[in-house]
Amino acid sequence: MHDRAAALQVSLDHAILRNTGPEKRPLQLSVTAAAETPAGTILLGSGDGTVAVLSPESEPSPVNPKQLKKLAILTTVRLEGGITSIVVDQESTKAVPLGRNPTGGGIAYTAYVGTNKCNIYKVAYDPINNKLTEDVIQTAHSDKINALAFPAQYGEVFATCSAGSIRVWHLAGCRELLRINLPNLECKCVTFAPDGKTIISGWSDGKIRGFGPQSGKLLYTINDAHHKAVTAIACTSDSSRIVSGGEEGMEQLCLVSLSVTDVCHLEELPQ
Repeated sequence: MHDRAAALQVSLDHAILRNTGPEKRPLQLSVTAAAETPAGTILLGSGDGTVAVLSPESEPSPVNPKQLKKLAILTTVRLEGGITSIVVDQESTKAVPLGRNPTGGGIAYTAYVGTNKCNIYKVAYDPINNKLTEDVIQTAHSDKINALAFPAQYGEVFATCSAGSIRVWHLAGCRELLRINLPNLECKCVTFAPDGKTIISGWSDGKIRGFGPQSGKLLYTINDAHHKAVTAIACTSDSSRIVSGGEEGMEQLCLVSLSVTDVCHLEELPQ
């Protein structure tokens, strides 16, 4: 069992609380998921993205032998987003030499962990080094997708935008190739320049930003392009000008060069 901040160890034979934990490193934002491992330990997930291996073994307290020490955390790993689910892959279980650290029980295993940021991780436990390692196997936007764009004359990749990020995906493999993060902002629209050298995007702070399509590096920013959010964006065929629309009902034509970015023309959209 687990409550909002700790795991509870209950004796089913006597229907009494036997122990709780962890004590020294409590999990933040509540314990949100738990699963028993083949090694007899417990995987706990918390709201701050921590996955912890908890030992169920209880030792007498040195201060009072009649009391038990709190359940101890053996190792942890931090993932992106609060943990929402943990499933242990029973077929991944295998016995390995104990090595330097016998606390893991000599059992290696894999678990699949989901988070509220729409990520699914494959988390593996190494009993020799008493270590958890993570690998992202699936991901998605955690909020609504505002726009989707393909590069000109190229259908193998595409870009999507949402709250806080732009992502580039491989269509055939359904996998993420690039992620551009801008926390606390929302990307409202996105497009590729026809020459393929820039991902052009409009944001909730009224700015237009251009990024490298492979590196994700910020190439330029057009400040105060709109008084409110940039909600629509397009690029001319020679990739030298950007046409954008804003939430306030204004249209802008922007000239883009390698060294200077200027707003050249501004007119109000017809009502």
